[in-house]
Amino acid sequence: RTARQWRSTVLMVVTIGQVVTMLQQLTVMDAMAVAWPEPLAGLLNFMSVLAFDINMMQVNCFVGIEATLSFSFRLFSVLGLFFMLGIIHTIIVAVFFNCKFYSNRSHMYGCSGTLFITLLVPILTALIAPLQCKEHPNGLATVISYPSVVCWSEDFDSPHSGMVVLSLISCAIPVAVFAVVLYVVWILPSKLRQGDSAFLQCTTCLFFRFRMETHWFVLVFIARNALISLVPVIPDAATQVIVMSVVLVACMLITVYVLPWRVSEANALDVGCCCAMLMFLICSGFFIDDVSGEIWATFSLILVVVLLVVFIFVLAFTFQHRMMRKRKAYHFFLCHHKEGAGNFARLLKLYLLEHRQIRGDVFLDSDNLADLAALYNIVRTDVNTVLILCSRLILHRPWCVGEMTIATLNRIERVAVNLDGFEYPDASFVNAFEHHISDWSPLSEHGISLEAVKDMLSGLPSWPQAAIPLKLGDKEMTRIAASLVRRN
Repeated sequence: RTARQWRSTVLMVVTIGQVVTMLQQLTVMDAMAVAWPEPLAGLLNFMSVLAFDINMMQVNCFVGIEATLSFSFRLFSVLGLFFMLGIIHTIIVAVFFNCKFYSNRSHMYGCSGTLFITLLVPILTALIAPLQCKEHPNGLATVISYPSVVCWSEDFDSPHSGMVVLSLISCAIPVAVFAVVLYVVWILPSKLRQGDSAFLQCTTCLFFRFRMETHWFVLVFIARNALISLVPVIPDAATQVIVMSVVLVACMLITVYVLPWRVSEANALDVGCCCAMLMFLICSGFFIDDVSGEIWATFSLILVVVLLVVFIFVLAFTFQHRMMRKRKAYHFFLCHHKEGAGNFARLLKLYLLEHRQIRGDVFLDSDNLADLAALYNIVRTDVNTVLILCSRLILHRPWCVGEMTIATLNRIERVAVNLDGFEYPDASFVNAFEHHISDWSPLSEHGISLEAVKDMLSGLPSWPQAAIPLKLGDKEMTRIAASLVRRN
């Protein structure tokens, strides 16, 4: 029940984030050089409030604010949110946590990271506003968000240069944050091996949406939103549509290939949002004025070349796959009882995957299992070695016993990894085994007989074994992983 509640919570958070991101991407489309018709233009203009565009509220009509001051206010309306967040955090920690700021820093980091990822599109949209210019028939160009500002001209008393300088200076902030995120993604595996819980708490906002094996997808997620935000800087509408479509298609293909989100429904939601945005971009082609045939011809040529390269690559990969000996997908299968060895299974997988001689993936049900009905078939056909993490209650879990029995019946290599508290079954336990399993259906429904289970249990003490010390560190885990890989 707790797992279902956690899954529902993650799905709800991801859904809200995807909807907000899609709405913000629509505001980027409003800034593109596309002649949107009414009422669509009005709807897109209304949603520009998500990009913190104070010009939408026509402040100039009331206070006569200048363009430079208006742009500065637009920047600080975004950056001021982080300042307000810091003030609120300081007050809460001072009042309710006796000024223990260091021990509560993870909350501040988490809220700041979540706010940055959520508002990345509005932040960049605000920063690049001075770079979005529209050319007029008289040869002059003005800033789209500030029509009174002439772009790149010294003949007029225009504040454009100052706005551009302010924009470039402010861009250092998201660039620095992205560099920090890149560094965090780089060192995360080593922090996991060290068991640095403080580091993990401070960076949860970046990785809780994604599976641990695809924690790097946070970089793809941020890069996608950043590139989409920069699209309006391109002066030509057709090129804008092409670039934005390429970004969305590339990210969608990566999502389909690696399935990075922690819950499967989130992967479908992400792909669905990308498809919806692509359909919207296709429709935008009907509203582009003065389309350059040269641009579309160039794009079509590039597309044909890419398709040919992909086709040749697929043929070569298929030929290699057929001609060479087929390798099983998983070098190791971690058979474990979650309550007794769930954390150790996760840690062991990380160390196994880092070994240079590993020949495939490491199966961990929480990461790799998409269909429970296919579990035994994976053990039967796609695994080289089954590692049984022998915790105290593993022989009382029907799915674990089923995995061990299937591996035995199909002569799959097995290694018993002995954990503290585990005892090998004696004859009395084996003879009365049917009384030690509360639910026999995971075994009987897949044709696993009681006799086959008892034969497996009787031979369990003679399997190859690996002992795990009580105290584990980085050196011990590296040695254990190396011995398991070399053994198999």
